[in-house]
Amino acid sequence: MNKRLQGFIIGFIIAFILLLNLNVFAESINVLFNVVNIKINGTQVAKIGDSYTLSNGEKVPFSISYKGTTYLPMRKLAELLGKEVTWDDKTKTANINDKTKQPTEESKTSTSTEYIFDLTDDEIKEAIELGKKGVNYILNYEDEKYKLIPNQSVYNIFIDELHIITPYLHIMRNSAMKAYKYETYSFDDAKSYLNLCRELQGFYFDMVYNCSKIDSHKNLNIVLKQGDKIIKPFAINGRDTLADMTDNWPDFPAYQALLSITFSNELSKEIDFSKKAQLIVIHAPEMESVFEIDFSKYK
Repeated sequence: MNKRLQGFIIGFIIAFILLLNLNVFAESINVLFNVVNIKINGTQVAKIGDSYTLSNGEKVPFSISYKGTTYLPMRKLAELLGKEVTWDDKTKTANINDKTKQPTEESKTSTSTEYIFDLTDDEIKEAIELGKKGVNYILNYEDEKYKLIPNQSVYNIFIDELHIITPYLHIMRNSAMKAYKYETYSFDDAKSYLNLCRELQGFYFDMVYNCSKIDSHKNLNIVLKQGDKIIKPFAINGRDTLADMTDNWPDFPAYQALLSITFSNELSKEIDFSKKAQLIVIHAPEMESVFEIDFSKYK
């Protein structure tokens, strides 16, 4: 299957969960880890095999199944639902509440961290209608409007294509895939997706990566740079799976991998959407491809 079409099917991995392919049995008590798919408002937030990383770097299961009951980590689930969790050690009580944001002096004078990719209802409907024009139309549209061109580098041979995927483009993609199956992508489904994007201030990049070996992409790293700040993605999905063989095999690129690089400003609190940034793909030490990004250019 064409890698671009795979990107349509995979869509926005709004879970922001790293794919670890972890299916583990705990022999002593018959516990199953990560054996369920999880959706919120119809949007998949975890697939079978998904795990996630704590702030201390420790990888833990997203779900645990024991004796017919599935247990989810309370803090992670609350975060995905836009809630915050606090712990009262005196009363041994876990509290789940709506998030409260206290205005700072900076926030009173600046709106640079507001979600720049927000959409009106009319824009949602517009994206759905454009998607009905079909997959080929959307492929050409995103190449024209959303494709990123790297700065000159000999290492750019490793990157076949890279696009920034905003909610507007993602809704177009979903609508196109539904139309392909003679189905309709509803306004309510699109609105639910957008609401989740608003909550997480999320967006992502789709990259088709050229490989000489089936696992060449597993060691690459990707970051956003804005001034002196280095912002890490919440997830790089596809990095932990094997690449697909191409028609060029055994010549380069013998393999290609589709990667989705997800950022959440609600979690990082570091992206200033009013300023330009650089997406840096680090192939290996001192081997980089750099893409200039002006967030204001993308709907």
